[in-house]
Amino acid sequence: MTDENLAVIPDDWGLAYGPGPQIIFLDYDVVRTPGKPSIRLEPHTAADVNAARECDGTWYPAKPADHILMKCWMKIDSNPTGSRGARIGMDFYGANGYITGVSGAHGIIPQPDADVIANFVPWGTVGWSQRTIDFILASAYVSEVDGTLQIPTSVVMWAQVERPSDVGNGWFADAELYINPSVLPHVLDFPFLLPHQVGSPVQLKLTKI
Repeated sequence: MTDENLAVIPDDWGLAYGPGPQIIFLDYDVVRTPGKPSIRLEPHTAADVNAARECDGTWYPAKPADHILMKCWMKIDSNPTGSRGARIGMDFYGANGYITGVSGAHGIIPQPDADVIANFVPWGTVGWSQRTIDFILASAYVSEVDGTLQIPTSVVMWAQVERPSDVGNGWFADAELYINPSVLPHVLDFPFLLPHQVGSPVQLKLTKI
C-alpha cells in the first residue's frame, strides 16, 4: 500500500495536445510551491487544435466502487468578460470508449449545475485556490455517445480553462490524484452513483496504461 500521488506535475501530465502549436506550458515562474512548476493554459486560437483548452493527465485503470480523490490549486488572470474560469475534472472510459465525465465536487451524475459552477475558480482569482473532487465510481454510467449503460474501466484527470478563447491565462499547481481500489466490488450493484462518501482513502500504487 502507498499514498502515491498519481497527478504529479509534470510527470503525470500530457503537455502536448495534438500536432502543431501548443497552448499548454510548464511555468517555473508562477508557482505555488517553490521548485515545483505549474501548468499554464493560454487562450485557444485558430493556430492550435486544443479547442477544449485542456491539459490531460495520465490514463489509469479503474473499476466500479473505487474511491477517487482529486485536488488541484488554481489561479487565473483577471478578465471582466471571461466565462466561468479554471477547473479540474475526470473522464470515464469503457470497452466502447468515452462514457461520461465529472467536474463537480461530489462526482454526481447527472451533474447538478450548481455543483459544476461552484467548482470553477472564477476569472480574476489571482491568489491560489484549491478545488477537490471526491467520489465513488459507480457500477455503470449512461454513455453520452449512444445512451447505453457502460462499465467504467479507465479514467483520466484533466485541467481546463473556459471559455476556450477568453483572454488571459490559467495556472494549475500541486495537483493530486488518488485511486483507492475497492476491496468490496459488489458494493455498487446498480448503475447510479452513491451519495458522496467522506473518508480518507487508503491508496494503492497503480500502473499507468
